[in-house]
Amino acid sequence: MCESVASASLGKYLKREGAELEWRCPHPGAHTHGDTHPSLKINPKKDVIMRAPCGAQGKAWALAAFLAGMDARDKRTVMAWLELRGLRNGAKRDEKPSRGPCVVEYRYPDAAKGELVLVKRRYEPGADGRKKDFEWFHLEDGEWRHG
Repeated sequence: MCESVASASLGKYLKREGAELEWRCPHPGAHTHGDTHPSLKINPKKDVIMRAPCGAQGKAWALAAFLAGMDARDKRTVMAWLELRGLRNGAKRDEKPSRGPCVVEYRYPDAAKGELVLVKRRYEPGADGRKKDFEWFHLEDGEWRHG
């Protein structure tokens, strides 16, 4: 599940070293390690984050919260983040095969409460030969919906 969570948020791993898959840390500005090389390492067989200089560790739930920049105790928000990526109950993300991976995600919180209410995802390359594609999601009655 850790590999699915990482792939859904960060795309395909950048490097394989032994049993570990490696990605760049998605929060380089928030940490002092300035991740220019893959340092977020996951062991798919053990289904754990092996090490990351910024202290990220644990299983898939902790990884999802870390990647989303959320507190792991905020179950509703982390679950919504997983649902947005098609990862609830271990399901893999349903991604259009004709477009590339999500390269960036723009998150928009509610101005009054600060809770995540709108997400815009950018894919490169886009579908049908386009340079890029965007996909919008909004939170409605506790569920993520397209548009």
